[in-house]
Amino acid sequence: MFSVVSFVESGDVAVVPSDWIISEGDKNFAYWPPDTMKEDQKDRALRKRIKPESSWPMYEVQVRQTAGDNFYILYR
Repeated sequence: MFSVVSFVESGDVAVVPSDWIISEGDKNFAYWPPDTMKEDQKDRALRKRIKPESSWPMYEVQVRQTAGDNFYILYR
């Protein structure tokens, strides 16, 4: 499954695999590929729901919507 999230600090909105989201108390955090990763690799990681590395940064997010397995339905 995929979720639309907004990043609390920046206000940016993104589609992320739902299993990249971790709940801690009343807050949600999402893993995000590091800046050192090439854009095509980030895109592939997102679309293929690759398991995030423990070294990836996590950011506080608000979950806006969760949908099925089709990345492109949410991405539009």
